[in-house]
Amino acid sequence: MSLPTSKHPLIKQPNLLTTAAYSLDRNQKRLIYMALSNIIKNENITKEPSKVVVTIPHGEYSSTFNCDNTSRDIRSSLDSFENNKSNSKGIVFYIPDEDGDDGEKALEKLYWITGYKHLPRSRTTQVYFNPDVINILERTDKKFTQYLLSVTAKLDNAYAMRLYESICQWRSTRTSYSHEIQWMLDRFTMPKSYTLMSNFRNKFLIPAVNEISQKTDIELSFEEECKGCRRNTVTHIRFLWTEKEDKKPKAHLRIALTLEDAIQTYSDLSNNTRLPSQIDIDNLKQHIGQLGMEGFALTPEFFAQLKAAETANALSSDG
Repeated sequence: MSLPTSKHPLIKQPNLLTTAAYSLDRNQKRLIYMALSNIIKNENITKEPSKVVVTIPHGEYSSTFNCDNTSRDIRSSLDSFENNKSNSKGIVFYIPDEDGDDGEKALEKLYWITGYKHLPRSRTTQVYFNPDVINILERTDKKFTQYLLSVTAKLDNAYAMRLYESICQWRSTRTSYSHEIQWMLDRFTMPKSYTLMSNFRNKFLIPAVNEISQKTDIELSFEEECKGCRRNTVTHIRFLWTEKEDKKPKAHLRIALTLEDAIQTYSDLSNNTRLPSQIDIDNLKQHIGQLGMEGFALTPEFFAQLKAAETANALSSDG
C-alpha cells in the first residue's frame, strides 16, 4: 500500500469499523488513529502471518495529541484493550438479518490486538494488531468515513469523538440527520443512568456538541424530536451542522472530494503507478498549496514528474 506522507493525513475509515469502534475510550481511539495514520503513510508497519506490528513513536503521539504523559497513556490504553471486563476489547459487528426470533442479537466479534511491546527508554511502543482487523482498516470502498487526523486529535471527550465520526459519515451528502436516542445509548455504550433524559442531555449531548463546535471544522447544533405514540417524550435528536470554512456544505464537499483526488494524484505521480489525466493534474495544481501546508513532500523530483506527466498527456492529445 503506497500512499503519500503527510503530517496530518486525511483518514479514510470504513463505515463498518466506524460503527464497530464507538465503544472505544479516548486513549484507545487515539491508538487506532495512530494505526490508521501509519497505514495511510505506509510507515512503521511490519506485516507477519499472525500479526501486524505497528510501531508508535512516543514523540509523534505526544505532538499529535498534545499530551504530557504519553508513555503511561499508551500503556494504560493497551492494558484496557486486554481487560476481559472491558467491552472494548473486541470489535463487534451486528448482523440484524440473523437476529434470533426471541430478540437475541446476531454479531461477529474480532479482537483488536494480540499483544504489544512497550519500550519507555526507546520511546516507542509496538502494537501487535490482529491481521483481520488491519484488513478491515485498509478496506475503503465507497462506504467510508473521512476526516483529518489534525481535527480529531483535538477532541478529548470520547462521546464527542464518537458523535463527530458518526456525523462524518453523513456530511458529504447532507447538513443534518436524526438519530434515535436508544440507538445512541446502545451504540455509544452509555451507562444506564443516561436513559434519564436530563442525564443524557447534560452529560452527553450538550458537552459533546459544544466540544465539536469549539474544536473541529463544523458548527454543530441539535433539536429534540418526539416521534411515535408518546408525543411528549423525546425519542430522537436531530443534529445540524455547517462547515466553518464554507457555510455552503455542498460546496465544501466538492472541495473535500477534490482535495482527496489531489492526494491520490500526488501518490500516483510519486509512486509512478499510473499516468494521471490532465484533469487530474489541473486539480492537483489547484490544491498544491494546501498539500504543502499539510506536509506533503513537494520536491524538485516531484515537479519533474508532474511536468513529464503533462508532456505525456499533451503528446497523447496531439496524437
